[in-house]
Amino acid sequence: WDVIIQARRRSLTAKRSLILTSHAMEEAEVLCSRIGIFCKGRMACIGTPQRLKSDFGGGLRLLLAFDPASMTIVRQFISSISPNHEIVQEFSSSLTVLFHTGQAPQASRVFEEVSSSAKKLGIFAFSVSQGSLEDVFVRVVGPGSAQA
Repeated sequence: WDVIIQARRRSLTAKRSLILTSHAMEEAEVLCSRIGIFCKGRMACIGTPQRLKSDFGGGLRLLLAFDPASMTIVRQFISSISPNHEIVQEFSSSLTVLFHTGQAPQASRVFEEVSSSAKKLGIFAFSVSQGSLEDVFVRVVGPGSAQA
């Protein structure tokens, strides 16, 4: 990666482009200022990593770990944040919730509400994040996508 990063810096000062092909989205995010995703020989999307995650990442993810006895109240709490959500993974003491793009509350609001209510709800760990470039890739070229 160091060699590619050095070449990228040189290409920026010389006003040149550097093209990298990869199937590794983490690698692309670190090394590229713009990413194009191809499907069946056609450009499916192009943009900065942040733009692709915003447009195609699926939305805001909330991961919660809590006391199993709190499941009902935690579900009610999630609905109070936004009724437009999808529980994408559920175990006895954890949930992964997706607030879809366009219907998602602000990440800062979700973080603040969970932070301020965690103790009384029995939540002992949580994270708020946007979709990854892997999520983008799957949504753009995976089964069920418009390009697949």
